[in-house]
Amino acid sequence: MTQTRGWATSSERRWAGMTTGYFRSVGGGRPTRTGTHQIGISFGAHRGMVREVAGRGERVDAPVGAVYVTVAHPITWSEVAEPVEALEVYPDPDLVRQCGGDPERVEASLGRPDPVVFGLASRLRAAHLGSAPLDELGGAELAQRVSAHLIAVHDRHRAPQRSPGRLDARVLRRVVEAIRSDPAHPPSLAALARVAALSPFHLTRRFTATTGLTPHGYLTAVRLQTALGLLTRSAASVPDVALAVGYTNVGHFRRLFRRQYGAHPGQLAAELRTIGPSRAA
Repeated sequence: MTQTRGWATSSERRWAGMTTGYFRSVGGGRPTRTGTHQIGISFGAHRGMVREVAGRGERVDAPVGAVYVTVAHPITWSEVAEPVEALEVYPDPDLVRQCGGDPERVEASLGRPDPVVFGLASRLRAAHLGSAPLDELGGAELAQRVSAHLIAVHDRHRAPQRSPGRLDARVLRRVVEAIRSDPAHPPSLAALARVAALSPFHLTRRFTATTGLTPHGYLTAVRLQTALGLLTRSAASVPDVALAVGYTNVGHFRRLFRRQYGAHPGQLAAELRTIGPSRAA
């Protein structure tokens, strides 16, 4: 079932091995809830929201790409001022076991950025919005990768294992930090390869195998996420925002933005900027 109204969107998809939910809201509404036994990501940054887990509430900030793993206790969110964009993945317990893990041994995690989840979730977001259709085989593959990553990172009872053909977590972190440090002036592929101590060919292949996105695809997702934040929090024009995130061709920026968010940047900016001041009044 899919519901769309301007920025506000909700969509649920069922794949072989997992269920995914993508939603956007303008923030400031009723409390929302993240269920148990899921791994989710907040694509946007938030400040001063209230997060309640197991009856304990605290005011927290969340960086772009914050990842939340829940086990026995759901999360309740309230007093969220900024526009919300999030995706949640609910892996099937049987698939987690088939991947060598135990759903009951997964440990909860609250708000830690994870570049692998950002990449895989970006592909799932595109599938939910219809900008990059994903067939059943592709969905099943992503379910396997999400489950395997969940076990590798959050099952503390399982000995760390290297995945052939993928980037080591520390190397991936360095490469992603190089991309995120200045997305308007990103390093070349050759420079990123030197960061990883690999050839450009092997970096591209391993980065894609690890995150589900090529280095350029990852940069594009980061640029557009940054652009959305600028359009929401400032009065900058669309051409100024495009230039600020590295696009000199405004038409190309508009096409990429619409493909990622399902609407033109000016349209979303007008909607979200109108909502923001009225809520604060």
